Amino acid sequence: MSLTADLTTNLSPPSRVREAGVDSARFLWHLTDERHQEHAAALTMNGAVGLDGLNVGYFPAYEMLWVEGRPVQAINGEGCHDLLPASAVGDAHRAIEKAVADRWGYRGKELGVSRIDVTATLEFNRPADGWAMLRGLGALDAPRRKAAIYLDQSGRRPETVYWMTGRGAKKERAYDKGAEAGIAAPGHLVRLEAQTRWTKQNRRAVGAWKMEDVRSTFEQRFAPMARAAEGVKVCSEITLREQVRDMVNRDIVTPTKAQDLLGYIASESVGIHTPARTAQRRRADLRRLGLLHALDGLESAAEPLDVPLGELLAEAVVSDRW
Repeated sequence: MSLTADLTTNLSPPSRVREAGVDSARFLWHLTDERHQEHAAALTMNGAVGLDGLNVGYFPAYEMLWVEGRPVQAINGEGCHDLLPASAVGDAHRAIEKAVADRWGYRGKELGVSRIDVTATLEFNRPADGWAMLRGLGALDAPRRKAAIYLDQSGRRPETVYWMTGRGAKKERAYDKGAEAGIAAPGHLVRLEAQTRWTKQNRRAVGAWKMEDVRSTFEQRFAPMARAAEGVKVCSEITLREQVRDMVNRDIVTPTKAQDLLGYIASESVGIHTPARTAQRRRADLRRLGLLHALDGLESAAEPLDVPLGELLAEAVVSDRW
């Protein structure tokens, strides 16, 4: 069974995916005309230059022109914050080629795509749900990744989560797109992004980027996370207390362990410091029970919050928005 089919089996509608597609890309061309090479070198002597919201640069040693940024702007205009549809990579490439030719007269040989960031954006009615998702992603034990979570100036609300390899290379991120771009109130839009880069040896031609190739790139990165998060819920204090009480009643958790967990949950909710090693053990205990603490985002800790982390990740992978 495919990753997509496996995830779809356990997916509950409705989807909260607002959009899916390509956020950023870098296209390369080899300039063969010496006049174009000289002009491009002079044009970019002090760094990249702008073109319809995109950045244009040149590597003289390789006679290579590059254009990088949000490719949807080449089609919909500068300043557009939409995602490029997964099926439109070729359309954007042609539009950029035309814009370069119209502006400077350059015409080069295609060298393919050296970067493409494939993303899906989830929309939430309550900001608390978006923050809870980011908080949960930062605590998730993702396969072959270590996570780093960055908070806002208050030190409580999450803004960005990066996933890195053991050597520290950033591969994926989740972030508050509304806050980042100023297009929505904080917490309402969470974007998941698979960052991909290629060298000369393994980069792919533009024509190789069909809709399914774009979607499968996202799937390869986030489907394993969806599996790791299956059954995991990010909860407010009141919901966590109810869940732990229910587990005691069902003999899943002992009363003694429940007292330890409830004490930790209450302390975290009001900002009382818990020693680092103790906090680490309590968080690990909660994760084993499929629970994560949202910590913030609600006007009152007494409000219920129960965000199904695995479901949200699965929705992004299998969404018909692709």
